[in-house]
Amino acid sequence: MNKVIGCLLAYCLLLTGCNSDRFVEDFLPEETNLNVKCNEPATVCFEGTDWDIQGVGNGDLLKGDVYYPNIDRLIKDTPLVAKGQVRMRYDDNRIAFIIERNRLDELEVTVEENHHSAPYTFFIQVGNAYLIRNIRVDVQPSVK
Repeated sequence: MNKVIGCLLAYCLLLTGCNSDRFVEDFLPEETNLNVKCNEPATVCFEGTDWDIQGVGNGDLLKGDVYYPNIDRLIKDTPLVAKGQVRMRYDDNRIAFIIERNRLDELEVTVEENHHSAPYTFFIQVGNAYLIRNIRVDVQPSVK
């Protein structure tokens, strides 16, 4: 009887064990630095789908329009943070960009304009409950 209980207990532990490589490493993007030109979309491909956008910032958390395509709803002036498929737009009259997650394993960044005289840098923070990673986006100035 004790052998049966021991085997069942070992089997349950085996089933509930967590492989950290499976859950932590799978989503990591292939590229974490993007050099983007205006109106030329850049795509970041991920190894998995277990990640969300934790924030977008340049030292401060940026706010903008967040659209959830599955419920077709716009949330205005909210931090650029979202789960699942989403479209985000930021515009402060000097720089405007769109971040889209149409597929769960891709993130697309499109810069509409950059009126700064030098490249503008912002970060997209992606992650899950186990790991967070920053994607650096360097935006070239718009052609004047």
